[in-house]
Amino acid sequence: MATEFRLLLRSRLTLAGLMILLVAAVLALWLGHAEMQRQHAEIERAAALQAEQRAHLQYSALTDAAAGSVGYYTFHEVEDRPGPWSFLAVGNRQIMPPVQRIRLLGLEAQLYEGESRNPERAVAGAFDFAFVVVFLLPLLAIALAHDLLPGERERGRLGLLQSLARAENAFWGQRLLARLLLVLASVGLPLVAAGLVLQLPLIPLVALLLGIGLYAAFWISLAGLIGLRWRNLSSTAAAMALLSIWVTLVLIAPTFANAVLARSADADLGGEIALEHRRQVNDAWDLPKSATFEPFFDSYPEWRDTPPVTGRFHWKWYYAFHHVADESVAPLVARYRDALAQRAQTTRLLGIVLPSVAMQNLFDGLADNGIDRVLAQRRAIREFHTRLRHHFYPYLFDELPFDQAAYAAMPAFEPPERQPRLDGLAWIGLAGSVLLALFVLGGPLLGRARITTPAAIG
Repeated sequence: MATEFRLLLRSRLTLAGLMILLVAAVLALWLGHAEMQRQHAEIERAAALQAEQRAHLQYSALTDAAAGSVGYYTFHEVEDRPGPWSFLAVGNRQIMPPVQRIRLLGLEAQLYEGESRNPERAVAGAFDFAFVVVFLLPLLAIALAHDLLPGERERGRLGLLQSLARAENAFWGQRLLARLLLVLASVGLPLVAAGLVLQLPLIPLVALLLGIGLYAAFWISLAGLIGLRWRNLSSTAAAMALLSIWVTLVLIAPTFANAVLARSADADLGGEIALEHRRQVNDAWDLPKSATFEPFFDSYPEWRDTPPVTGRFHWKWYYAFHHVADESVAPLVARYRDALAQRAQTTRLLGIVLPSVAMQNLFDGLADNGIDRVLAQRRAIREFHTRLRHHFYPYLFDELPFDQAAYAAMPAFEPPERQPRLDGLAWIGLAGSVLLALFVLGGPLLGRARITTPAAIG
């Protein structure tokens, strides 16, 4: 094994490949951490601005004793603070804001008004550590192992190796293992260093290294065993075949699957929800007030006997038709939520057959930046908005003065607890891909006693 390491590290191309992957891993970790720090700073700035606004409103907007105006002008910052592992895979944090400003108005338009942004921003993805592992690591594995046997034959050293090898299966296995360890070290060492500096939990870090090891083992096994299985291949032909497999498994198949999921009937309803909510709100201005209050009182019968609205405008009518608009789009919201949850589950299932998707799922689960986090965040925002409405309703419908005590007692947003996880289906996909490669490509080699020479081939 030591001899194999020395031979590999004497190659300038090998050293260059290892250094490129090492530098890419370090850069990705640094950029990911910097992005999370930027988002933390953005959240702190928003909190400071909110505190400043609250202090101003306590001495100005409250003087008119109108709960409606306080609800209209007061913004509530709802944050989605990055978790300890978020820097590894930026995920949806690339396009979702780390902090949103929510008012007492209808919630659904506020939640989904950002869904109409240009989707091309997310197509290229983020240069994070997950990108380095999923996309770049296989290329180095292919470069190191594609000419394991064809290269030796082309350089005329196969006969010498045949005479020196005692147990040939073990011999080739050691050469593959040496390449695996080098590839794993090029991404694993920066990850371990980052874990020590950031004081990350040990068990998830070790588990992630194991997952990366399985992913690297799949590509090393695939690259090395193709040359051993089809021994008449040239090193160039083996490299081209492996690059075709890389393009298929890492680029084409995941992109096609993602496009199919994205074009499903209910997977892009966010913009439609926002537009329909706006339409309901705009139409409510021209409808009789009973068209707003009847459905509202069906949901909140406790306010049915409050003083009626006789004038042209009243705050309780204004907030009532905003809530009725929320209820009107509730079926669309449920469809959208179910579609996103189904999309997340389908992506996990794809990880069983596509090792690149399995590796990405492992990162997304640990970073907690995927669809599950988006759904949990929106659920927490809805719960907060409901508590906020219930706090204001007595002052709106009973027309009570909204004093300093009521202002101070406004509920605060409680972000959902982060739940980093190691996706079980991802482990099945990674381990299964390695076993499949060894069984399909390595199985026939176990019965061969000797290395095949050019003479034997002929």
